[in-house]
Amino acid sequence: MPKAENGYDLDRYAPVARRITLFYERYPAGRIITSLVERDANAVIFRARVYRTAEEHDPAATGWALEREGDGDVNAVACLENTETSAIGRALANLGFTASAERPSREEMVRVARARQSATPLRV
Repeated sequence: MPKAENGYDLDRYAPVARRITLFYERYPAGRIITSLVERDANAVIFRARVYRTAEEHDPAATGWALEREGDGDVNAVACLENTETSAIGRALANLGFTASAERPSREEMVRVARARQSATPLRV
């Protein structure tokens, strides 16, 4: 079982790609639209909108993601792509596509583990 450094069992979390597959199996005419909201020296922010049909004008669900360039191995080389994928995963989870026993995606749990590793303890 692959585990993140802090002991999370990553097998309990589905990759976003699995959620996308499930979405299109259920809604073949559905759409996933992403927008780059902000990109500066510190962060990348994406919004994803998910539509179940081509006729829907308002999204059935949305998802947001923020990543920091250079934060971890993936964000050192593919921060833009990783942030977009995270936003899609959140939107699909908000629509009920978790594809596993846990709501967060595998990618999100890797990010949690990375954040906990780099966290500096508070000094009192």
